[in-house]
Amino acid sequence: MGRMSDLQIEEMETPIMDTCPDCDGEGKVYYEVARPQSFTRDVGYLEEVCETCEKCLGSGEITRTCDCGQPVTLGMGHDADQCEECV
Repeated sequence: MGRMSDLQIEEMETPIMDTCPDCDGEGKVYYEVARPQSFTRDVGYLEEVCETCEKCLGSGEITRTCDCGQPVTLGMGHDADQCEECV
């Protein structure tokens, strides 16, 4: 096939990637855990814990999906919100 046909096919198969809303594209989620000083004392401290984001699995990006659950590809345009089947 020709080069332009190959580029069009590649765009139709490449999903659009958005930044993850849970980690803001960082790939890690931070939260605080209360750590007590001892069992007999009610004083302690807050420790910040870092974990890999579960939604994007640490990549910082998620695929844009249509309402039907199918990924939206670059062939529909960068601002598209619907897949090829739903249009």
